[in-house]
Amino acid sequence: GIVTNKPTLEVVQDGSQFVITATDEVGLDKLTFILNGQGYLVRAEGAKEKEFRYDLEEGDNTLEVTAYNLDGHTETFNAICHN
Repeated sequence: GIVTNKPTLEVVQDGSQFVITATDEVGLDKLTFILNGQGYLVRAEGAKEKEFRYDLEEGDNTLEVTAYNLDGHTETFNAICHN
């Protein structure tokens, strides 16, 4: 069969920051973030692992992160953290 490996996303809250770790065996192409309604795009350029830290605002913080690997597979993670 065809192996379709999706990227792996881990999101944790470290104090007043979101810590986002994306990993992929094939290699990451890019990641998109929507943090409290603000969009970001980060190129990963084939890295196997990337870590990002974003500062949280006071109150509730919403995060949607999508990782894209070089094969075009995606994984999306949604989180809400209270700071």
